[in-house]
Amino acid sequence: MSFPVWTMTIPVLSTSHVSEKTANWLDDIPPDGPILIAGYGDGWFIHVPDDPVDGLPQELYPLFELMNKHGYPWVRLDSCGDTVKELPTFEW
Repeated sequence: MSFPVWTMTIPVLSTSHVSEKTANWLDDIPPDGPILIAGYGDGWFIHVPDDPVDGLPQELYPLFELMNKHGYPWVRLDSCGDTVKELPTFEW
């Protein structure tokens, strides 16, 4: 391998942009679930679908719309991530 290599930018947003109920759903989604998620101790890497996917928690749709608007195919939700005014926040 030689450098430069392909790199990607992934926005890191706060887990407060999802409710506790959705956080539990993200933790429990099976590998063959409706969207691709990689969880870790402080959050999740989530593949952003291009088109709406039925059956997802409602607060994920504005998140995915925002990521698609800015051209990001992945988003990382982390307990230390940034909050953005374009998305609601939840206390939990």
